[in-house]
Amino acid sequence: MLRKILIGIALLVVAVIGVARYLVHRYESKWEQESREQGGWKIVCTVPDMEVAEVRSPPDTSLARAGQAWLRANEQFVVLTMPGCHTRLIGKPDVATQIDVSFVSPAGVYLLRDWDNKTRQTRWWVGNGALRPLSCLPDDSTIFGMPVLSNDGHWVAWMESIPGSKLRRAVVQSLTDEQLHLVDIPDQRLLLWELLAADMDRKELTFYDYDNTTRRSALTMLGLDSERHGDSIVVQGVDAQFSTVQRVGSGWVAWDAAREPVERYRVAWSLARGRGVHKALIGRSITAVKVDPGGEYVAISETTAMLDYNVKDVVYVLRAGDGKEVWHRNLPTYARSSLAFLGEKLLAYTDSDGARSTVRVLQIPY
Repeated sequence: MLRKILIGIALLVVAVIGVARYLVHRYESKWEQESREQGGWKIVCTVPDMEVAEVRSPPDTSLARAGQAWLRANEQFVVLTMPGCHTRLIGKPDVATQIDVSFVSPAGVYLLRDWDNKTRQTRWWVGNGALRPLSCLPDDSTIFGMPVLSNDGHWVAWMESIPGSKLRRAVVQSLTDEQLHLVDIPDQRLLLWELLAADMDRKELTFYDYDNTTRRSALTMLGLDSERHGDSIVVQGVDAQFSTVQRVGSGWVAWDAAREPVERYRVAWSLARGRGVHKALIGRSITAVKVDPGGEYVAISETTAMLDYNVKDVVYVLRAGDGKEVWHRNLPTYARSSLAFLGEKLLAYTDSDGARSTVRVLQIPY
């Protein structure tokens, strides 16, 4: 009897995979027929043998407004600025271990980290041309999540456990003097909180909060006095995580962090230019989503999500007002192109021929 049940389960799994493959092939054929590759956007900058880097930064368009795009090649990082297609190499500490870029502020200040095998602790550096060790962060057993830099680059903030309690608080520490702010976080028994950004001009911290009961995802702003700043920005239409939500003024764009194999990934937005929901092709997952500072365009990168079915990767741009595709580029399978807007009229993406990566910056003509 047990053997028959196991055979039945195996046949059901095979059937589900077969249906998924059929749907992928069907929708892929339809995509190829209906969406020939669009061009017409002028390439204004090319950086060979590099790719756009996905770096943590405030979950808004402040890095794009600053006109910065971070690029990488192996373990080297550079900052690309326009006009002029200028690149600046990011200095790293002289250590034998791998260095990771932990956070980037729109002011050009950045956090680096590595793992010290001797002390079994994370080491931190802050950079802005010159590097210096950052010693004010607590040890790994106390800190929760990853620290962030303020938008002006003068402060570092993190979440930590409160001694003698199961609760957490946010800490904001000046990088230039001894100023310190402790921010209490409300509703911790109901919500899961993740610190995402610090704006000291507004004296405001941005958090992602998730309600496990209702599965509500939101961005919530707290002042340094622990009081809420306005209403939370609630995400709708997708199953987002803290890394798949971006704020655009009072609006937002978000996308599914994960889906079942036969479900299509979704990108949703509510922006000044319009609202919409876009579904990716079956068999593809979302690699990256970016929105320009004006909230006019949503750029999306997709890659295959099925190991045994090779579909082309694709990068495309939707108009937020009506969801219409205005540009797209087919790429080799598993290219996993990252994206970055530089201001409102420039888009950087990673192009690939299957062997080499090249960063291209496009001029948006509209």
